[in-house]
Amino acid sequence: MYKLLVILYIIKLYARMNIYKHIKGKYGQRILKDARLLETIRSKLTKVKYDIEFLNTCKRNRLCPTFARPKFAIKISINIKKKITMTIISEEIKYKHKKKKLLEKQIKEVKARLDKNLGFITICTLNKNINKSIKKKSKIWKANHERKLEHLFSSNAVMK
Repeated sequence: MYKLLVILYIIKLYARMNIYKHIKGKYGQRILKDARLLETIRSKLTKVKYDIEFLNTCKRNRLCPTFARPKFAIKISINIKKKITMTIISEEIKYKHKKKKLLEKQIKEVKARLDKNLGFITICTLNKNINKSIKKKSKIWKANHERKLEHLFSSNAVMK
């Protein structure tokens, strides 16, 4: 128990300093690139997860997001438009799932490299900083999706 408290205290001390500066000074530019890459990929993964959630909400509620609205020069029945829209949304969900799997694979690879080169406390501090950064961005992404959903519900973009 005592050892855990000491480790947590050290991580808090590390978190006060610029972890990227510390990594560059102690481990070098190559490891710094991997640390930054991990933050970038984890941010992208979180964004993709929010996007999938948004798309599934649209699909479940039969909402038509702007990007999925087909535009035609000729008159087409509403049923065909609905099918096309649902197909576009379904394909976008599939694409996002593929992207999610790719990002998860990249995270594993980068984490493995960092685990070989960084100390335990440095990794914990890096993860804490990345989590803090992603939490800030997540609030923005979530608010954007909520705003879009509100607009879609209020503008009657529901396909009946």
